[in-house]
Amino acid sequence: MSQTPRKFTKKEQEQLNKRLAPVYRNIGGLTFSVGLIAILAGLWIDRINNSRPIFTLALVAISVPLVIWINTRMLRRAISKIADKIRQDSDLKK
Repeated sequence: MSQTPRKFTKKEQEQLNKRLAPVYRNIGGLTFSVGLIAILAGLWIDRINNSRPIFTLALVAISVPLVIWINTRMLRRAISKIADKIRQDSDLKK
C-alpha cells in the first residue's frame, strides 16, 4: 500500500502559505519577464524582417507553455521543500 501524506493542521497550512509568498512573487516576476522578452524580441525580429507580427505571435505562443512548465516545476519544488520542513518541525515538537 502507498502511504498518503498526512493533512496539515490549520496552523501548518498558514505557515506553508506564508513561506510560499516569495515563491509566488518570483513566479509572477518570471511570467512577466518572459512575456515581455518574447514580445520585444518578436517585435524586433518583425521590424528587421519588415514582416507582420508573425514572429511576435510565434514567440508569445512558444513562451506560454514554457512559462507554465517552468512555473509548475518551481512551485512543486518549493511546496515539497517547505512541506517537508514543516512536517519535520512539527514532528520534532511532538
